[in-house]
Amino acid sequence: MVCKSWRLNIYDDIKYADKLPWIMGYSGKKKIHSSLFYLYEPSQKRRYLLKNKILVGAELRASKFGWLLLFKKLTKSYTCSSSSFFFYSPFTGEIIQLPELHMEDINRATFSTAPASSNCVIFVINLCYRANKFCVSTFSLGDTTWSSHWFNDYHGHGPLIYNVAYAKGVFYCAFHAFDVMGAYNPALREWKLHLYPPVFKRPYQYHLSLIESPDDGNLILLSYNYNDPEWVFRFDQSQMKWFRIENFMLGQSNADHEQVEIENLNNRILFYSLDNGISLPAEGEASKLANTIYSTSFRWYRWCTSRGGKGGTHQSPCPQIYDWVDEGADRLWKVWIQPPQTR
Repeated sequence: MVCKSWRLNIYDDIKYADKLPWIMGYSGKKKIHSSLFYLYEPSQKRRYLLKNKILVGAELRASKFGWLLLFKKLTKSYTCSSSSFFFYSPFTGEIIQLPELHMEDINRATFSTAPASSNCVIFVINLCYRANKFCVSTFSLGDTTWSSHWFNDYHGHGPLIYNVAYAKGVFYCAFHAFDVMGAYNPALREWKLHLYPPVFKRPYQYHLSLIESPDDGNLILLSYNYNDPEWVFRFDQSQMKWFRIENFMLGQSNADHEQVEIENLNNRILFYSLDNGISLPAEGEASKLANTIYSTSFRWYRWCTSRGGKGGTHQSPCPQIYDWVDEGADRLWKVWIQPPQTR
C-alpha cells in the first residue's frame, strides 16, 4: 500500500477506467474533527493523505460523482439554525458555496447530479417535530435563494429519517418509525408517500438504506440488522410498486415476502454505509464482484449470493478488493466516494 501526501495532485493519478468507488476516511462521525483525511483507491491499493481546513466542524450529508455535500451551523436558536451548505471535491480541491439556509436541527440532504451539471438540484428536508410539520428546501445552481415549502403534518411517517436518495427527478426519504417512504418531486412541488414492502410491518426493527443507481436510474432499498444485510428491493417508479431482488436475498423468506413480486438484478454491485449507498454495474475489472454487497461499517463485511440447489440463495466468500484498508489502525469514519469519470 502506498500513502501519498496531500501536497501531490491526485487528480493526475486517477485511473478513469476504474468505476469502483473509493473510500474516504475522516476523524469524527457527526462532525468532522480534523482537516486531515484519507482517500483509499481500490485498484492500485493506494492511500492518499489530504488536508483542507474547510472540513473542520462540517457535517457530511451526501457523497456522489466525486463531490461531497456538507454543511456547517452558523447560528443556532431553540427553534431553528442558520446553516451554510457547500460542495467540496477531494480530488480537485474545488469548493462551491451555497446560500445560507434557515432550518431545524434534524435534517437530511442530497443532490441530483454533479455540481458541474446545469440541472443539479440540491435537496434538504428538515423536521420540526415540536410543531408536527416539516420543510422541503431545494436549490438549483445559478439561483440566489433556496425554495422552501412547508408541509403541516408528518404523523404518518415519523420524525427520523435514515437517508435520502435521488432517482429520475424525484427525491426519496427513508423514514424510520413508520411504514412509508416519502417522495418529493421538485418540478411539481409535490409530496407523496409510498408504502414499504409488507415485510417491514415494523420498520423500526430494521435499518433501511436507500441506494442510488446512477447508470440506470433505479432506486434500491436495502435492509440490514446489526450490519448484516437481509433483503434487497427495487422500487419501480412507473408502476409505483416494489420488487424483491432474488439474487441478493440473504434473509429468511416468509409469507410477507410472497406478496412481493420477484426479479433478478444481475451483474450489479451494492455499496452502502450509514451515510450513502450506490449500485454499480459489474463491468470490466469489476465483473468479478457481480452480485456482491460491500459495507464501510464497523468491520469490512463482504457478502456474495449465488443460487442454491432449490432456487434459494446462499452466502459465499467475496473477492477481497477492499480488505487492505487499515480500519483497525485509523479508527476513521468511512464513506464511499466515486472518482471523477471524465477530465
